[in-house]
Amino acid sequence: MDIASIVGLLLGVGALVFGCTANFSNFNNLGFFLDSASFAVVFVGTIASTFITFPMSQMKTTFAVGKNAFVEPIFSNSVLIKQIVLFSNVARLEGVLQLESRLEDVGDPFLRKAMGYVVDGESPEAARALLENELAFIEERHSAGQDIFDYLNKYSPAFGMIGTLMGLVLMLQAMGDDPGGIGPAMSIALITTFYGAILSNLVFTPICSKLKMRHRNEMLYRQITIEGAIMIIETANARVVEGTLMGFLSPKEREIMDAEREAESQ
Repeated sequence: MDIASIVGLLLGVGALVFGCTANFSNFNNLGFFLDSASFAVVFVGTIASTFITFPMSQMKTTFAVGKNAFVEPIFSNSVLIKQIVLFSNVARLEGVLQLESRLEDVGDPFLRKAMGYVVDGESPEAARALLENELAFIEERHSAGQDIFDYLNKYSPAFGMIGTLMGLVLMLQAMGDDPGGIGPAMSIALITTFYGAILSNLVFTPICSKLKMRHRNEMLYRQITIEGAIMIIETANARVVEGTLMGFLSPKEREIMDAEREAESQ
């Protein structure tokens, strides 16, 4: 699990509970912020609009896509570079056909496919075109998942405003017929906006932003894979492969890799 996402969500909920109760000894105040009708207007309305926007086949993946924001990514660029450098050494010293037996232990399908093109003797141009085409499809799938939460984020405040307008209509009606109903109607008017803001800023926007960050990280990981495979096809020296791929890393990651290399050489 991604601890940062879990901690952030818990802190956000805790801050809301604290703000609603004013102090931890008066949880009765929470009842003033709970209204099933307001929640239905905002949440169900938001979901309904999203169903109208996207096909059912895409909506079925919403939970699986959203779950990625709370799962720790498995991509490690430094580990990938070490693996590609190892493959480069094997290809130069033992021949590219010797890579085939090692691919059975590779867990990443994209890396396995890239190294498969090396073994098959594809030209650098053909291999790059095939891998970048695969990358484009991955990017399209990621974009589709991000779009769902992007629209959820857009719709939730809108339905909060719709609920506010409904509450104001009820309040205006109560002013003439039943002055005692002004308070509850005003409560609905404000709480729906409250719910819309919470869903947008504590749930949908953070998930969408985290998915976009995950996407950028994975695209970098895939790009390293492509460049590594192409350089192996071009029979580049392992040191050249490592030096080139390390250019994709941040200065901190390079320092860590350099320190690990020095430790291994001692």
